[in-house]
Amino acid sequence: MEKGLRLPPENYSSWAATARVNENPYVWSRNLLANRLFPGPTLFVEGPYMNDKETYARLQAGDYDGVRMIEGREQRSLFREYAESVAVGVVGYYREILGREREVSGF
Repeated sequence: MEKGLRLPPENYSSWAATARVNENPYVWSRNLLANRLFPGPTLFVEGPYMNDKETYARLQAGDYDGVRMIEGREQRSLFREYAESVAVGVVGYYREILGREREVSGF
């Protein structure tokens, strides 16, 4: 999301139920119920805030192909950018994990 949507990292430092996972300013651990309800890894992502003028205009534009002029800039659908950024992150994570496993196993 940092590269695709160009969003700054969130700051949860004042929340008691959060903690940094590592040195990455975008990754936080939070004590959420879904982590205990679903049998398997649970991925939570937070994207753009609706109270941002540009984000609101992009949300109002809905999903569309190609680019549109929004707030003075040509922009892709926010929905597609968001989905793509999540997919790229998940695929990248698993490629890295599988690459490490191949190095260890020799395959």
